[in-house]
Amino acid sequence: LPMAHNNYPYEDFTAGYPKSLVNKRASDCINFVAVKSVEETPNGYLNVNGKNSLAHVFVPLNEDWNMGRHVWTPTDAREWQSRVMKAKGAWTWSVKLGTGAGRSLIHSDDLLLLRDVYAGVLGNNGGGQRTSVCNQYF
Repeated sequence: LPMAHNNYPYEDFTAGYPKSLVNKRASDCINFVAVKSVEETPNGYLNVNGKNSLAHVFVPLNEDWNMGRHVWTPTDAREWQSRVMKAKGAWTWSVKLGTGAGRSLIHSDDLLLLRDVYAGVLGNNGGGQRTSVCNQYF
């Protein structure tokens, strides 16, 4: 599995995705291996020497960690997140923030997309189905 518990005994979760944003978008199928890694755990945890580490996928919603255009379709975002959560792993989106007085708020474009994504996560309205084009690679 490409996702590993690399900071034993100090780490109680692992996070990230395989390829740098310099070379590939977060939504690129090459990063789907992170979803498969979590699905291959028995309970959403990686284990080294008896110490569990929660498998945690942390990806940007946009071209960069907190700026740019969306790189996810609602369908793929729903499926990837649903599959990780169904496998008892964790998922976190990096989002753009607002500006000025709204700096502490999620940018409205990201909020609209996430509302659509979360409406379908884990089977609500069809989310979580194995429809991703990335399935053909794994």
